[in-house]
Amino acid sequence: MMAAYRTGASASFPSTLPWVCACLFAILITAIAPMASNCPAWAEEPNAKHAIPTLEKSVSATGASYGAIAQVEQGASAQYRLVASLPDNVQELATLTYSVHDAPDSRLHFDPSSLEAWIEHARTGKRTALSPTSEPHKAGITINLGDLKAASPDLNDEDIVVIRYSAQTPSGTEKDEFPNVAKLLYESDGATGKTVGSKATVTVPAKGKRQPATTTSRLPQTGDLPPALIPALALCSAVAGLATAIAGTRRKRE
Repeated sequence: MMAAYRTGASASFPSTLPWVCACLFAILITAIAPMASNCPAWAEEPNAKHAIPTLEKSVSATGASYGAIAQVEQGASAQYRLVASLPDNVQELATLTYSVHDAPDSRLHFDPSSLEAWIEHARTGKRTALSPTSEPHKAGITINLGDLKAASPDLNDEDIVVIRYSAQTPSGTEKDEFPNVAKLLYESDGATGKTVGSKATVTVPAKGKRQPATTTSRLPQTGDLPPALIPALALCSAVAGLATAIAGTRRKRE
């Protein structure tokens, strides 16, 4: 009779596995749910409108694909792009003046003749050319775009302003990095403001040794997890360990 009891207990253990799995799943959902609404990668994207303008700076080695980092050969030119948004009340403004304080690394050689800018109209796909000017600034250069409302009175908040220019990297240098930070300064109907800095970096490999353009990948580590998720995973691990221990004890009794 005792043998029958032990057999029945052992046979009933697998039936508890779905319950254990359900508990683990519930714990994970409980931990993740509060994060979902706060995590930008998961939460629903807000309406792409801004009460104030924004500026995004990027760089390319060829002018075809832009990003935060680009690898450029020694003595070659890096292609920079700045994209500025418009305030959501732009249609109500009488004036809107943009200028950019750009601080490329002092070892890069800015080419004023490469400077160009335009307004890109989202609804029509057309462009309104601007006449940007540049002048030395204590930390680099200032790019002046003038009054955007005068250049295009029918601006709306979906339009963007694009600025492009090139800067040459030095020759005969060892492997190095050349950071570049830009801020947008704006004035509208007498009110002024500026954005936070937007950074783009040029990397130059040692002569004759072209380095990979991407960073070395690695396996995910515990430190990469959101802090709120680590206790939940630890609890899950403890529950799984307890279930394994119970299973091992019952097998020994058999």
